Amino acid sequence: MMKYLVTMDVPLLNLLLMWKTMFADDLFADAEETYLYTRLLRDGHHQSLPITQRLLCLHWLEQFIEVSPLAASMQSQQHHLLVPTALDSSDLRLQKLRILTACYDDSSDVDTRLLISSLGIQRKLVHYSQSGKYGPALFRVLYTYFSRHPGTELAAEVCRFVEVLVQAEPFLMPHVLDFLKCVQKTEVQGSCYHQMLLCILEQVTQHDMAVVQENLSYHLMLLKEAAAQPSVSSQKIIQLLLSVCESTPILTEGDLLVGHQLIGVCRSLLQTHPTRDMFEELADLLHTVFTRSNDVGIQSKAKFYYAMLVKLPDSQIKDLLVKAPSTGSDSWKSMANLMSEDVSIPERVCVIKFDNPILQLTRKTESLDKSFRLAVAVDSKTGDDSTLFTRYITSMKSAVLPSIEIPASLTFPPNQDAVKRFYAGILTIDRDEDYEAIAEYIVVYMDAAAMPSHDILLTFTPLRPSPTSFRLRFTFTDMEGRTCLSMLSPFQLRFDDLFLPLPIIDGAACNKLQLFNCLWQSFYNVCSFNTDPSCASSIVVLMLPQEQMMSILSADLKEYVIALEYEECVSVGIVLPPSSHVLFKMVIEAEKTIVHIATDNWEILPLINRYLLDMQATGKPADS
Repeated sequence: MMKYLVTMDVPLLNLLLMWKTMFADDLFADAEETYLYTRLLRDGHHQSLPITQRLLCLHWLEQFIEVSPLAASMQSQQHHLLVPTALDSSDLRLQKLRILTACYDDSSDVDTRLLISSLGIQRKLVHYSQSGKYGPALFRVLYTYFSRHPGTELAAEVCRFVEVLVQAEPFLMPHVLDFLKCVQKTEVQGSCYHQMLLCILEQVTQHDMAVVQENLSYHLMLLKEAAAQPSVSSQKIIQLLLSVCESTPILTEGDLLVGHQLIGVCRSLLQTHPTRDMFEELADLLHTVFTRSNDVGIQSKAKFYYAMLVKLPDSQIKDLLVKAPSTGSDSWKSMANLMSEDVSIPERVCVIKFDNPILQLTRKTESLDKSFRLAVAVDSKTGDDSTLFTRYITSMKSAVLPSIEIPASLTFPPNQDAVKRFYAGILTIDRDEDYEAIAEYIVVYMDAAAMPSHDILLTFTPLRPSPTSFRLRFTFTDMEGRTCLSMLSPFQLRFDDLFLPLPIIDGAACNKLQLFNCLWQSFYNVCSFNTDPSCASSIVVLMLPQEQMMSILSADLKEYVIALEYEECVSVGIVLPPSSHVLFKMVIEAEKTIVHIATDNWEILPLINRYLLDMQATGKPADS
């Protein structure tokens, strides 16, 4: 019936599959069964069908492949329909790869190469996102490969793939460690687990110290996992930690999380390895930590472990550092609970959490001078714009632009009666992937009656021009000496917060208008001849009358306005850290404003478009 009816009816497919389940091989001939599986495969690959329907067809196909050799044989001839494409969603890519894995022939090198090469799209998504958001999907596929075909050439290729992957993308280290633990549970002898762990550890030890420092938090996760394995050399781990402490400012300028990770590695070494094999090296490391660290908590832990190392026998150290039993008892308080960074006792014992924010962080209305200077060595005799553009761009790429500074104030919110006074407060701003780490802010004392506010200057250094929302945590000590924690309302960094005016050029006979015209001409030429794909141009029409548009320019965009080229045209030049430019030519008419846009970063065009349209909706620059 399906051969002669053009239908996408899901219940019909479901009925046929139900009959197949009930009657096994008594109902369909081999040719009919092959046709049914081919139909499921083609529907799962059909780009015009809804994703949910395609997923359902692929799910049915996977179930019948597992119980039908005929289906697996049929699939091996149609691999090209199961190779993920860039148009597939993440769920579709995963489902296709699961089916490919079910069709894998252990003896075929072609199948192995096909399965590994099919990971290419997911691998690129992981690389270009630089956030780890696509990491779980990739590692789910890798573990499916490994668990379904352990001990094969495919499993060995998966191990090599992971080793190369983590070297190129250190931010995937948490996913890699989870993958290793799953591999360890899957394997009987654990050879792949130890081989991969040692290989990745060897890669880290061979890195330049600048690379290690850049990804230190991720590398410490690996060292902690390696330190918990008796088969891994403790000497290699300790030597790397000593090198980190001596050649980087981790102890004097590092954040609290990294410091506790370092102490966690030392604890794992004490708990797992015999002290006689590492006594001198570990003693030197702990002594370095508690003499150089600026954090009292890290100093105390390092001193405690140092005292245990030099005064207690190996057996007593391991008894003190034993982990809590998995009974869920809240009363268990071993020395490991109290001293390690993995606190397993209830947080209410040591930290009091507040459900509602005890403070609020608000912007101040005052504005700061954002102007900055840039040294550009240009021959003033030639007056050649192309020379100016080339040297200006070169100088911008090597220059350190000013950080984004926003005046703000911490105040007690109205109707907040839980905390009225405190001291030793620390405001922590969680790091975003598009920004450099943000230093903590210290609040010595606040009193709702006597000192109700505390002014701070928020400083952000963008790695990419992207508005975002920062999570805020405030740790403080109340008047009874208890440590308390409160999550504050997120701080919104708007798109226009990232704006900087065009720089003042030093060393070149060039004013801002000349620089603007040079950049505008260069960007438009690049777009016309398509010589640089990063440049882009666009046009947006805003239904803002002349009077309202001029009011916005004079009040909110004043420092970015370059010149009035003629009565109705305004040039606006903006720099977005770290090195992007946005140029506007606004043709202001009686009832509307036509905005011509040129930029050297096409990825920010949606942000620019949203900024301008929100300006039209509100009559002022939007809170992006």
